[in-house]
Amino acid sequence: MTGQQSGGKSVEDFTTIVGIDGQATIECPGCGQIKASPVDAFKGRQNAITVFCSCGREFSVILDFRKASRMEVDMSGFFSKMGSKGDWGYMKVVDLSLGGLGMKVVGKHDVKQGDDLQIEFTLDSFPPSVVRKRVVVVRIQQSHFNCKFVDAIDVHEPLARYLLF
Repeated sequence: MTGQQSGGKSVEDFTTIVGIDGQATIECPGCGQIKASPVDAFKGRQNAITVFCSCGREFSVILDFRKASRMEVDMSGFFSKMGSKGDWGYMKVVDLSLGGLGMKVVGKHDVKQGDDLQIEFTLDSFPPSVVRKRVVVVRIQQSHFNCKFVDAIDVHEPLARYLLF
């Protein structure tokens, strides 16, 4: 199998996680052949490549370079822009990782990419634990925010235990 840069998303896109060694494990949907390929050269430039398998199949692979995998969740909470005077908005945390979270906000907001937020939500664990973190908004798509934690998560925090165990 060989790969080259690809533009947009096609009907036959498959996603693979890129390991810390810069290798992606790619499986052909036609013949099932599996190959580990170095893809670190695409990091930061392109997240999708077109792969040509020896069986003649051509397909696209989306390269996921995330440092931490995301867990889909459904937890309610609150957010506030840093420096605002107690103006809290409602949110729903929709995914979590050790590096950040995805959240949907309820109602109008004046949040922009790059803003610092204070967030608070309760883990659906036993016993429930309240998480209070500072995040930076890295992407906004309408009411969906992708955020990165400002401070690293300590392995002894309830959030780390929730995600790792």
